[in-house]
Amino acid sequence: MRAIFSNIVISLFILGTSLSWAELQLIVDRSELEANETLQAVVRYSGSGSGGDPDFSPIEKDFEILSTSRQQQYSLINGQSQSSTDW
Repeated sequence: MRAIFSNIVISLFILGTSLSWAELQLIVDRSELEANETLQAVVRYSGSGSGGDPDFSPIEKDFEILSTSRQQQYSLINGQSQSSTDW
């Protein structure tokens, strides 16, 4: 399963490179996964501009997506704004 996580990270990196001033992260709730176990994964987009929704279809050949949600955060601290979106 580690190879699958590497493929996911590479796919997300490719998505992130098209967004020149953005950062894309994959956060998972564990580092090892057995067959038929459930994993919680968060894709976090941090940057300016609208990144749109990610295309999760490349990972659907190896994983079944049981549910999705979207959360956006905005902050303004000492005159600097930050924003991120989690899926």
